[in-house]
Amino acid sequence: TTGYDAASVVSRALAPRTRCELDGLWREVGGDESVSDTELSARRHVVAGLFSPELERLTRLAIQVAAADADADGTPDQDRVRAALDEVLAHVEVYRAYLRPGERADQDQLARLTRLTDAARAARPALTDEVDLLRRLLADVDTTSPAGRDLVVRFQQVCGPVMAKGVEDTTFYRFNRLLPLNEVGGDPGGLDEPGPERLHAWAAYQQHHHPRGLTTLSTHDTKRSEDVRARLLAVADDPATWRTLWDDVRHHAEAHDVDGPTGYLVFQTLLGSWPIDSARLSEYVEKAIREAKRQTGWQEPDHAYEQRVQAFVHDCLDDAGLAASLSTAIEEHAATIRARTLSAKLIQLTLPGVPDVYQGCEAVALTLVDPDNRRPVDFDSLEQRLARLDTSRLVGLATAETISPRSHESPATNGSLDDAKLLVTATALRLRRDHPELFGPDAAYAAVPSSDAVVAFERSHGGSRVVTAARFMAGVAAFALPVGSWRDVLTGAAYVQPAPSEPDPSRVDVDDVFARLPVALLVEEIR
Repeated sequence: TTGYDAASVVSRALAPRTRCELDGLWREVGGDESVSDTELSARRHVVAGLFSPELERLTRLAIQVAAADADADGTPDQDRVRAALDEVLAHVEVYRAYLRPGERADQDQLARLTRLTDAARAARPALTDEVDLLRRLLADVDTTSPAGRDLVVRFQQVCGPVMAKGVEDTTFYRFNRLLPLNEVGGDPGGLDEPGPERLHAWAAYQQHHHPRGLTTLSTHDTKRSEDVRARLLAVADDPATWRTLWDDVRHHAEAHDVDGPTGYLVFQTLLGSWPIDSARLSEYVEKAIREAKRQTGWQEPDHAYEQRVQAFVHDCLDDAGLAASLSTAIEEHAATIRARTLSAKLIQLTLPGVPDVYQGCEAVALTLVDPDNRRPVDFDSLEQRLARLDTSRLVGLATAETISPRSHESPATNGSLDDAKLLVTATALRLRRDHPELFGPDAAYAAVPSSDAVVAFERSHGGSRVVTAARFMAGVAAFALPVGSWRDVLTGAAYVQPAPSEPDPSRVDVDDVFARLPVALLVEEIR
């Protein structure tokens, strides 16, 4: 696995519960109603443009194979075969079916191909015969014809780039309803079914089938960093503030005749990366509008349109009132931004799999798509910050005989988000290093029952257990901490959860668990 599926399920688990408001605003902006329609249109666009040479090559191969096929009714019409191939490629929804000449095709592979050709046939009924022909040729892994084998292989080689360019590099810049969902392996329409259930199901599957698979939140190829996504997810939970900020940006877009979806992308980019300088934002916006391939593009840039967009961007950056509004919104939502940021990181680092921390994301990194996310990282500064945090924690532990949940504040628990994120990152990775059995292929994963505002799960092996708990948004915070003695390795606080059968038990107060950080990493202490 590439790890992007982990980023997707984490974002969806932490997504705001404001779908109706976001849907309504997206319609007002002028955005596409359906992400599936946007993807289909985008794939059509790249097949007809970027991949037209590949389409011609596949057409010639299909004609050649069909002409030599005893079951074919003569040589098919080249234009109709090309149109059928165009339609089939436009409906690609996976990178490859993984059909290989000379190897037996399993039912899943054939089912993917069937779904693909069924969709193409439904979209273009007049091409039913040609689509059926293609289905037969593309599924013929037993063919001994060099052209037939070449057709099967080359078709699948084209599917991946069509998906990448049509979805990741086009749709993700067109369907801008909520940008944190527009990531590799993700679903821009994924605001349905909010909550941790999908994450728990994915994690259980990952532990069973891919316990050594990569898990990540940010890479060189993500559209924006995990921290930009977390900030946007947090503020989007407040539709009134979200709309007010958009209105401030919208006026500048309209003044420069910039379309709503592009303006909305710039608005979210400003909010997610603020403060950002002109050079970084201008470079990002140029790439974004060219990738969207609507009013401009890499092959045929519309310089007049691009100049209008850049003028709009600079007006936004020069607007002192907008700058103040953005800063105020970020400050007012600091607690929920902190909660989403730390929750995402701790969940990622303790999920089944092998976590990857992209350069600079040990602390907060408000970066955008490449090349913005490939700028040099000051690792010396990060090392010094971590040493300071380690020292402050040791001092705190040495001066408190018994750590109560609220007794000792450190720079990380009562300070900057940078410090807090670095503390979470370092502590979780050190725990994995010291107790690899809790996170390895033989460990177990189990969801811990929780309220809507909390994601909680248990990792265990033998008689050892660790519980991850993350309160990522406002609301009733509750999770069923298992019976036992626990220590939060992030803060040092100790808790004892008695058995329900014990007389008049003193249950652990969840508010105490989240008193100093919105996340907890609770290791069971055997007594």
